Amino acid sequence: MGIRRFDFGYVLISIFIIFLVSSFLYTLKIDKDTQNNYQVIEKIETLKLLNKEFDIFLGKKLQYIKDETISNGLVNFINVLNLFANVVEKDIKDPEVKKCFQDLVERYEEKSLIMRSFTEQNGFLVTAVRLLFDLNAKIQKTYYFSPLVFKANKIIIYFMQSSYEEKGAYGISKDIQEMSGLIEQNRLVDKTLDIFVTQSFASMSYIDNLNKLDQRKEKVGLEESLNNFRQSIVNHFEKNAKVQKILLYIMFGLDVFLFLFLVMYYVSDKKNRAELIKFAKAVENSDNTIVITDTNRNITYVNDAFERSTGYAKKEALGQNPRILKSGFMAKEHYKQMNEKLNRGERWEGEFINRRKDGSIYYESASIVPIMNAGEVESFLAIKLDVTDYVKQKEELEKKTQRLNEAQSVAHIGSWEFDLDAKHIECSDEIYNIFGQKDKKKFLHPNEFFSYVHSDDKSMVSNIYLKMLKYKDDFDFEFRIISAQKLLKHVQLKGFQKLDLKGRVVKIFGTLQDITNLVRTREKINYMAYHDHLTDLSNRLDFENKLEHAVRLARRNNSIIAVLFIDLDRFKIINDTLGHHVGDEILKTVAFRISSVLRESDTVARLGGDEFAVLLENLSDNIYVASVCEKILSVVSEPIRFESYNLDISASIGIAIFPQDGVDYQEIIKNADSAMYLAKDKGKNNFQFYTKKLSKEVERRLGIEQSLKNAIRNNEFYLEYQPKYDIQTKKVIGAEALIRWQNSDFGFVSPLEFIPIAEECGFIVDIGEWVFSQACKAFLKWQDEKLKIETIAINVSSVQFRQKDIVARFNDIASQFGISPSCIDIEITEHYIMDNTEKNFEILRRFREVGFKISVDDFGTGYSSMSYLKILPLDTIKIDKSFIDDIPHDKNDVEITKAILALSLSLGYNVVAEGIETKEQEEFLLNNGCRYGQGFLFGKPMKSDDFIGFVKNTIKP
Repeated sequence: MGIRRFDFGYVLISIFIIFLVSSFLYTLKIDKDTQNNYQVIEKIETLKLLNKEFDIFLGKKLQYIKDETISNGLVNFINVLNLFANVVEKDIKDPEVKKCFQDLVERYEEKSLIMRSFTEQNGFLVTAVRLLFDLNAKIQKTYYFSPLVFKANKIIIYFMQSSYEEKGAYGISKDIQEMSGLIEQNRLVDKTLDIFVTQSFASMSYIDNLNKLDQRKEKVGLEESLNNFRQSIVNHFEKNAKVQKILLYIMFGLDVFLFLFLVMYYVSDKKNRAELIKFAKAVENSDNTIVITDTNRNITYVNDAFERSTGYAKKEALGQNPRILKSGFMAKEHYKQMNEKLNRGERWEGEFINRRKDGSIYYESASIVPIMNAGEVESFLAIKLDVTDYVKQKEELEKKTQRLNEAQSVAHIGSWEFDLDAKHIECSDEIYNIFGQKDKKKFLHPNEFFSYVHSDDKSMVSNIYLKMLKYKDDFDFEFRIISAQKLLKHVQLKGFQKLDLKGRVVKIFGTLQDITNLVRTREKINYMAYHDHLTDLSNRLDFENKLEHAVRLARRNNSIIAVLFIDLDRFKIINDTLGHHVGDEILKTVAFRISSVLRESDTVARLGGDEFAVLLENLSDNIYVASVCEKILSVVSEPIRFESYNLDISASIGIAIFPQDGVDYQEIIKNADSAMYLAKDKGKNNFQFYTKKLSKEVERRLGIEQSLKNAIRNNEFYLEYQPKYDIQTKKVIGAEALIRWQNSDFGFVSPLEFIPIAEECGFIVDIGEWVFSQACKAFLKWQDEKLKIETIAINVSSVQFRQKDIVARFNDIASQFGISPSCIDIEITEHYIMDNTEKNFEILRRFREVGFKISVDDFGTGYSSMSYLKILPLDTIKIDKSFIDDIPHDKNDVEITKAILALSLSLGYNVVAEGIETKEQEEFLLNNGCRYGQGFLFGKPMKSDDFIGFVKNTIKP
């Protein structure tokens, strides 16, 4: 069966490839036909150009035109017509095209006669006029100042014109006659004059013939015939193109149909394979005895349960007949009936009394199924259960039936008894309650009882009943009913039979219990074990199980899978600020949005907190992975409206691909997590693929994270102080405290690297308080040294502002050192202002109320609203170094800096320019109203003792 299915798949693929190639080749044919059509149209355009040349020739009079020029044009025209004759005769069957072509040929033949006549007449005219020019030269010399000269010149001028009108021809004809009259009147005997007059009249005759030819060409209508022929050809090609398109659509439709059929076939085959794998695992680990035999009843497979049940090892059983278990207590008829049913390809169910290897007797309940292949029995599968204990307990169970019924009644279990001879059922009240039936006589007949059974379970219940009658076995099974109130209920039915002296079943009795709540609880527990309670997505356990399974399949099938590790950006801020109920709503919305852009075959899970994961299977390349990530980023970034909030959130996604990024599912998840951190570092709201280089970066990041835990205790941090000075007076007015970290393993670590890690891991709170205390300590020392330093600036992370008691904490520290809050300048970034502005404004107001000064650092880089500057409780605006670097050479930076200065000063804020490194920058800032600055031009960051010396050296005596 498997081989045939495999071959059928290849046949489908072959047919699909044939259709696809045929469609491609037919597309090439259409393209070739289109090119040929364009060539045919171009040939017609060539004929139209030749016809225009003929018309141009006909307009040229008294110009020498080589006969071969017109002859070549006629030859070219007739050659193209011959080509068309072949095409029309062989390839084009359209009557309209043939009719237009025949008309074209006839009109061309008439046009060719005109062109040949034109060639002849124009040649005569050119020859005659040349002779007139020669004769006129002689007349000029002989009859100087004679009226004959005037007439001759007038005639020559007429023939020099490029066109000849009838009116003009009438006038010159009169001149020729008058010249002839002058010759006769003066009785001049001059051969030159006679020839001049004769040739003049001849030239007039030639011109008249050419004019007639010019008029005749208009009647021929060759151009109209060419246009008609072209239009008929175009119409023919368009009809063919429509037919070709229809055929092409049909072929591509067949291709799509075959492709979809292949996909369905593949999905079905994959499902069957998965079922086989599940079956194999179930068989191997089953508590039931599993035996497979060939058609000769020789054992080909047994599971571990067979060894435990029979005492025979697998190697002892393989190749043997199941008769090795025969005890001799079963009638031959029992085995005969079993074999007859199996040979017909039917399932057999029954019991065996068998003997173990050690000689002990045991009872088995068995189900034997023929395994078919192409309509023939290939082997037999037996599933057997050791029921020895059940048989021994059967008699004892009968004794306890009465007491059990009473106990079940207390437990809301109904009892019943069916008299087969009387066809009458007796039920307890609880039975009627379970079925929702108030009529206590409703179930007196078994048909009424059976009518409540769910339609899908009727066949099962009926088969169990018939089996019980045949084999006289007790039964215990679950099925569904539809109550009188149309409620679906799960019930458990247990039954026992009573036999008469002849061994005939006369009564059946037992219990029926409503287990609906138990079934629902069981399903709920199973569901909860593998799903996230908030988002209803798969949880980490379910995701890891599915990923582990997917890795095994991908390894076996040499396929590609991808894991997307998704972490929400700024979620913790929103969750901590607005409350967990808002955070929960965001998580549910994000879960729904991610699921909406995935295939049904993809798996999405919530791993915990704001972390999600997606499993993409059966991939051919990374293009689909990238497109899925773009969709996820797009839907997640859409605003979430909840209550009065309009929340903006984004996500960072890390991607790991199997098999290139890991050998097992744990490594894939770890590497996807690493790639997610890279996405965070890249500015968030993006996705990044895992690389081997990233492992080193992640190791370094983890190492830094671990080292940060003990950095304060190990005295690895220290502070440096960069002077703030008055640009005009060069007086130091304050300093900014800058944290530095020298680690034994990593050496000097830049704040740009470890501060974001400390913020993310929560270490920044302790670090920030340490910085605040150390800065206060240094400032106190400066005061003892009599330095006239007005303020010390301390950078505070946005994470620290989330502490509810941050203002009180900082005020307590300042009080411990005896420093007034007015001497401390709290520096915050512009980005902090833009995040959760209303709450941030409140915290800043509380700082100001206590007495602290507030500065906005890196101003201009966060695109803050100018309207905020009017309401923010600020003291100082610090212009970011990026705007100062290219001053005064960059016009944009110049204008931005001027605007910031003008706006800030107009609102009454102090302005400090960061990163001053040249005299030009300093002069520009001073000239535009900026009084204070920081930068390497004046002083680099330095330790506290060095700062003291620096300040003392800058004080002028």
